Amino acid sequence: MILKDLNLQVQDFYIYTTRDINDYSINEFKTNLSNETWDCVFGLSNNPDVDTLFNSFLNNYLRIFHNHLPQRKLIKRHNHTPWMTPGIRTSCKHKRLLYLCTRSSNDTSVKKYYKQYCKILANVIKEAKKYIYNNQINKSANKIKTTWNIIKKETNRHKRLKTVTDYHNSPEAFNNYFLIISENIIKNIRSNDTYDSPNYYITNKPHRAFSNINFKNTSTKETESIIRSLKAKESYGYDEVTTKILKISAPFISSPLTYIFNKPMLSGIFPSRLKYAIIKPIFKNGDKKNVANYRPISLLPSFSKILEKIIYSRLMNHLETNNILAPEQFGFRPSSSTDSALFNFKSCFK
Repeated sequence: MILKDLNLQVQDFYIYTTRDINDYSINEFKTNLSNETWDCVFGLSNNPDVDTLFNSFLNNYLRIFHNHLPQRKLIKRHNHTPWMTPGIRTSCKHKRLLYLCTRSSNDTSVKKYYKQYCKILANVIKEAKKYIYNNQINKSANKIKTTWNIIKKETNRHKRLKTVTDYHNSPEAFNNYFLIISENIIKNIRSNDTYDSPNYYITNKPHRAFSNINFKNTSTKETESIIRSLKAKESYGYDEVTTKILKISAPFISSPLTYIFNKPMLSGIFPSRLKYAIIKPIFKNGDKKNVANYRPISLLPSFSKILEKIIYSRLMNHLETNNILAPEQFGFRPSSSTDSALFNFKSCFK
């Protein structure tokens, strides 16, 4: 109805779903969280398992989340040129009229005026692009990614992400293909016991016994610190909770989360609902109808990142304290990078 009344083409618009997030809804959300006693977590008796605790917490959290930050559908016009202001659009139309005049006239003054007008308009568009793109980069949480997206767009290398159905590949086809790949990798690891395989090294190479790892309990201070350290992103897992919302919630949920996450430290059981991931196939290159030309991206729940970082800090502390990692291990270690590896490699030849 809206599109019909505006007398505009449907393809110029797209419908998207967003959450109604503003200062008022955020304040209401925070107020409701602050009033929550979390009896659903602390009040459970008979020593419940970690799944029962986390399910109770997540159900109550999502109830508050959906009540105060509901979803709504909006209609938005495609804005392929955000720098195109009404004034520039009017000037472009005037430039077209001047071009038609120069074609039908032999007057040199008209052609001179047209060239001068084109030059001024080009400078105005250049400044408008500079202003818009600078604002986009300054407001972006990931400035490098935003910069590259602008470069790709200006050099006509910006590709529109397409859904699976665009290429006649069903979700089942992608799911089956990705499952086969992971199963083959696991089989190869288990069957490959040659001297240079990781399995052979772990089983036969250690010359000394290492002490057992001790997963000490976490604290509300550590939990809040981890949440604050997370990058504020708009992506989310199946629960639709972004890290931005998680950071807002931190002071009100750190206590129940700490209580819940201390359970896996003792039992070694990871909450089942934190193992779910949304898999999105991202096209690499080649034939777009071939599922082998896609790589899977896993979107995990934001809550799982907190527990992962808690476990990671204890694993790294154990590895470094017991000097388990080899000095040549540069990847996935703090204060170490490929630059360090290259420098170390180069120093061997001096």
